[in-house]
Amino acid sequence: MVEVLLGLNTMEDLLKIGLDELASDTLYCISYNVNLDYVLSLFNSFSYLNRVVIYANSEMITHSGKNTDQIVSLIKKGVLRIHHTSSNRLLIHSKAYAFHKEEICVLAGIGSPNLSSKSNQSFEVLTIFRNPVPDPIISIWNQIPSLTGGILQFTKDPPPFIFKSPPSVLFDIDPNIIEGFWEHQKIIMDWLSSRGRSIVNIPRELAKRR
Repeated sequence: MVEVLLGLNTMEDLLKIGLDELASDTLYCISYNVNLDYVLSLFNSFSYLNRVVIYANSEMITHSGKNTDQIVSLIKKGVLRIHHTSSNRLLIHSKAYAFHKEEICVLAGIGSPNLSSKSNQSFEVLTIFRNPVPDPIISIWNQIPSLTGGILQFTKDPPPFIFKSPPSVLFDIDPNIIEGFWEHQKIIMDWLSSRGRSIVNIPRELAKRR
């Protein structure tokens, strides 16, 4: 059976079906953004979830730093497996999910939501395939380990760079600089201030007034 989920919270809807209704014990994920705190919350919420396998870009795997010991423990036990590569080498922009129960694929999802709570704040589109999942979908997932074996590095002892906290503001912006900006422009400038370096191009006349 094929369904299409639209709107907000499609990631939550998918997880509700896969983990709550179907009681899947394994989640496979290819995602552009992955938040490990969010992944940890799944383990804490569903006792029968005993494995999560992630394929993602190293730079897009984030973590608040509050639950590092728990996450590292899951990785060392093999319960949480992370296969990753730098986006400078290969940019993974797919978002696809497969839920297994007793080694049988019972649900698959392909669309736009990332494995992150922030993904639920955006309008998303997600096509889901319920049990029986079509053979071509299962075949694709079965090929992923061999196709990515020479590209993605499996990490048992995670390197520090995959545990990144969201950047904190490095400096306050002078209100005179953003005077007259639209609200969304001010938000963007705040975001830019939290990065180590940024370049902002502004019209010459506006620059003179600054």
